[in-house]
Amino acid sequence: MKDYSKYYIQGSDHYLIPKDEFFELLEEKQDLIDYLKDKIKIYNEIIENLQLLIEIEDMNTKKDLHIAKLMKKTYEEILSKTEINNER
Repeated sequence: MKDYSKYYIQGSDHYLIPKDEFFELLEEKQDLIDYLKDKIKIYNEIIENLQLLIEIEDMNTKKDLHIAKLMKKTYEEILSKTEINNER
């Protein structure tokens, strides 16, 4: 006759797992969960950093477009003044 106090019983005696193995499996499961939580934290930090980089690049692009528009306007103003002076 088996000493069932040494086993983790799941449903029926067909699922007898020695308690030491059961607790070892639980510990491995918890280690895996902790590992995955650490990876998720790292990936979330990477995503946040990438989002910041995208925002910065977007700001730089908008700034560059604004500068280009100002340069074009200034160039057009200089050109129009030059044409007026050349007509005189």
